[in-house]
Amino acid sequence: MVHEFSDAGESRLITRVCWAYYREGLTQEQIADRLDLSRKRVIQLLARGRSNGIVHISVSGPEGLSPELEQALCERYDLQASIVTPAPLEGGDIRELVGAALGDFLSNHLRNGDRIGLGWGGTIHAATRSLRQGSLRYLSVVQLLGGLTQRARFNPFDNLSRFASALGAECNYLPVPMLAETVEQKHVFAESPQVAEVMRLVESLDVTVLTAIDMSERSGALEYGVITREEWQSLKRANVVGDICGHYLDQDGRQVDHSVVRRTLRSPFQTLQNVDRRILAAGGIHKAEIVRAALRAKMCNFLITDEALAKHLL
Repeated sequence: MVHEFSDAGESRLITRVCWAYYREGLTQEQIADRLDLSRKRVIQLLARGRSNGIVHISVSGPEGLSPELEQALCERYDLQASIVTPAPLEGGDIRELVGAALGDFLSNHLRNGDRIGLGWGGTIHAATRSLRQGSLRYLSVVQLLGGLTQRARFNPFDNLSRFASALGAECNYLPVPMLAETVEQKHVFAESPQVAEVMRLVESLDVTVLTAIDMSERSGALEYGVITREEWQSLKRANVVGDICGHYLDQDGRQVDHSVVRRTLRSPFQTLQNVDRRILAAGGIHKAEIVRAALRAKMCNFLITDEALAKHLL
């Protein structure tokens, strides 16, 4: 089949092919089959991506993949900026794509001396592979909520260490579990000098980097054992649509009171709302409700997402 494209359409096709090849790790044959192109055409597009600067250390288009979607998101939700990545081709991991975009964005927009508050999850884990230290100095990274006591693929402690190492930044751990056994235990943890020191640092953050935990069967809270299935069901009955940095929200972005919430060790909600640069990175339509709730709660003014979720939010 022969395809004709405008200059803008051609540029976006090149970007999509480069993302699929360099970010998702698909073969030229797989890309050709899924985008209905010849393998020769895929090779030509990859070559053009290298020659015109779309491919260098990272994969990015000069105006993003979907400038119309990005502008629409900014206008709809009063954002300073948004970045829309391609939706993954069949079998791809959305966290890898959104994480790569997050890593590139931070590498290009962090400033000397920034104090960065970090959430957790697979998207942030993926972002560490795209972070570039460059000439930045005096960076520090602060853990925004407790860690997981059991072994997990994406533990907040590990994420923080990898993130700080990639940027050559100082690392500030919150040395407590994410979820205490009881409310009384949480208060004991919260009153410790180590936690008080980290919370003092949170009060002066320049940047927050957050991800969204949804309440679907694919929820990271279930996958990583943060909550039990019984607690998950109870949270859903309480109209919780998801979790942003340990804060469980309803569809309107309001905090929901629940026994799980009362045992969660995390940074204060209003403190996170008041940070100057608030970045939320999340992809996949299954996260639509919690991302929309976070936008309504003003927990971010920079959004990094994929094209499928972007369309769903508009």
